[in-house]
Amino acid sequence: MSLFLKHECQAKNGQIEAVLYVNKAQLPEKDDVTKDIKHEAVHYIKTECETIPIRVVRIMIGSMLYFSFAVNSNKELTPLV
Repeated sequence: MSLFLKHECQAKNGQIEAVLYVNKAQLPEKDDVTKDIKHEAVHYIKTECETIPIRVVRIMIGSMLYFSFAVNSNKELTPLV
């Protein structure tokens, strides 16, 4: 079973955001789970939304925002400088 139950793409402020809904039963039980979720999310949007120019990814658990992050034009994480 996948980590993400479903996704939505929304246009906000001139950019497209992907909203990914997490399957709570599939969350890894680790201390730094957000890093794993980010990498899974990037892989997910590259495969499921390959032609959509997504710039922001929002991770939701139910109706609550868990965290969000930006991706570059190649849908890759960019390290903070």
